[in-house]
Amino acid sequence: ALGEPVRLGEHLTDATDTTWVDEVTVAVLGVAEGEDDPVVHLLPLGGPTTQLPEVEGAVSVAAARGDRTLVVGTESGELYVRNGAGWRLGAEGVRDPAYPG
Repeated sequence: ALGEPVRLGEHLTDATDTTWVDEVTVAVLGVAEGEDDPVVHLLPLGGPTTQLPEVEGAVSVAAARGDRTLVVGTESGELYVRNGAGWRLGAEGVRDPAYPG
């Protein structure tokens, strides 16, 4: 049976892409109140939202298992991978990044 719905990301005004990070956390590439550009927000069920640094031109987000596996794809075909508290360029010529499974 399904339980009552849980609202996540109350401060987000737009979402471009989403992915499950683990059993209790969703990553949302979206815009929050007062922002202009989409960034990745980590939304744990029942916990506070964490905003990650911006990746310019971000259009997609994917994760395998855990927030250290997050990758962000850009409109120009760049793939950024999580690197500590920020991002580093991992590959170019990439469209619609995804993990198997």
